Order: sequence, then structure tokens, then C-alpha cells
Amino acid sequence: GINAEYGHRLLARHQQPGESISEFMSTLEQLANECDYKDVNAETHRDESVRDAFVQGISNGAIRQRLLEEGGTRAELYNKARTLEQAIRNNETFTIGQRMLLNEIEVQQCDPAPVDEGLPLVAATYRNVAPRFRK
Repeated sequence: GINAEYGHRLLARHQQPGESISEFMSTLEQLANECDYKDVNAETHRDESVRDAFVQGISNGAIRQRLLEEGGTRAELYNKARTLEQAIRNNETFTIGQRMLLNEIEVQQCDPAPVDEGLPLVAATYRNVAPRFRK
């Protein structure tokens, strides 16, 4: 058997906003340790429980669906989820970069008047865009 309170917490746990795949898996493993599995097949049961809770609790529906379709061990699904999460982050970073470039192009096209007399048009539009990139 398992500690019922921790077993429920394990199965009810979902990935939180801003929580990485690695952080989520670590939390699930900690909850599983607190379940105190004691069967002969305790390690297998523990891994399956963590695997199931991990897949069910992932906040990104596309990642969750892919893991459900492909199946695998806890370690295999964890590695697939991390890879998919990184691919999504890389895509978002690329998309943000594209948006920033498009915004710069739009500003250059929409602001034809130089800010200071005698400055080239490119310098004037660059000056208008630059503050958007400062931290």
C-alpha cells in the first residue's frame, strides 16, 4: 500500500505556470518518495505512478498528447517531454525575434521624418526603435 494522502497529492499534482518540465518531475518524485511504497513491485509501481502523474499533470496539451500517443517508461517520457519543451521554447524565441524585426521594419516604414535636421533617415528611425530593445 501507499500513504493515501501523498498518493492523492501525487496524482492530483499538475505542472504549474512557469514550472519547467525538470522542476515538475522533481516535485513528482519527491511526492512519490513520501508515498512510502512497500509492495514487492514497489519500485515498478512507484515509477509507473510518477510516470502517469507526470503525463496527466503536464500543462501543455500538445506535449501531453504526444507522450500519451508514444508511451514509454518514466525516463523515456521525461526525456521526450524535456526535448519537446525545449523545442517549444526555441520556437517562441525565434518567433519573438521575428516580431522584433518586423516591428523595427514597420517603424522604419511608418516614421519617414528625421528627428533632427541633417541626420540621415536611417539614424532617425534607428533612434526611435532602439528604446524597445533596452532592458
